[in-house]
Amino acid sequence: MQWNRIAVAALFLTLGSLPVSKVALAGEQNPDSAHQPRSFTPRLADMQLTNQLGQTISLSQLMDRDNNLLFAFFFTQCITICTTTTFALKSVEQAVPADTLLAMISIDPDNDNPEVLAEYAEEHRLNAPRWQLLTGEKKDLEKLQRSLASYRGNKMNHNTSIFVKKSGSSSVTEVTDNFKIIPGLFKQD
Repeated sequence: MQWNRIAVAALFLTLGSLPVSKVALAGEQNPDSAHQPRSFTPRLADMQLTNQLGQTISLSQLMDRDNNLLFAFFFTQCITICTTTTFALKSVEQAVPADTLLAMISIDPDNDNPEVLAEYAEEHRLNAPRWQLLTGEKKDLEKLQRSLASYRGNKMNHNTSIFVKKSGSSSVTEVTDNFKIIPGLFKQD
């Protein structure tokens, strides 16, 4: 199934069906992009999330001040930018601090139950406990996206943003492209 997703994503890229800013891979920067990382302190309501192992994790645990965290929104049936986002996270995994949690939060809780998330994790070699694929209540996930200014109305209209939260901070930085800068964000004061 992984090769099918890669083949379809490659087809979309080859045909130019997606804007370049939506498909820039880690280490690549769209020369036309004016997107700069955006740092802010979100107001997040606590919520319960369930990971690919069926374990419950609260958002407050995930966003704990002492955690280094990279996270993005996705859904498992997406065959275009979600694959790009997964590969972008994987490409920086070895370059960020070893204690960094990598979380992918599904925006399709109707389809992405823990079993489906586990299958996706296995398919893409996203190993727990470092990798957390999460789902929750639809209203909570929409609220979370809104609090990060990432809600786009429906799952088919989401973006490739990766959010960075450093240990010792409650602020996050949104990176929309040029993902190769992510490891450097952990080195900044």
